[in-house]
Amino acid sequence: MNSPKPVDMVELLSLTEELADAILESDEVKAYQEAEAKLHNNPKARKLLQQFQDLTEQIAELQTRGVPAIHMANMLKTLESVKQELDSEPEAVLLQKSAENVENLLEQIGKQMARPLTEPYTFKKD
Repeated sequence: MNSPKPVDMVELLSLTEELADAILESDEVKAYQEAEAKLHNNPKARKLLQQFQDLTEQIAELQTRGVPAIHMANMLKTLESVKQELDSEPEAVLLQKSAENVENLLEQIGKQMARPLTEPYTFKKD
């Protein structure tokens, strides 16, 4: 049985660029891009998303500095309120679902790529 031809680093990187291009052309990524555009065309949803991202970043920074959660209680309540309001916006729900679909696609690709490396080696009898 012939073993596969070795692939050099340049060829391997070229193949990864082809894979990246294919992923960008996938239905999942296109749906995500469309959902993102719809959200950004809705001023209320866009503002809520920005508030959510800003609060999340601020809370993460405080947590990194070791600030106890009790000192962030008001921020956490505000974050939950903004999240609930954001979840009521159809464009935000669509964007979240589209993001999950892209994540699932990438996870499946990663598993498929790792499969030959993680399967136990089997030795064939001659």
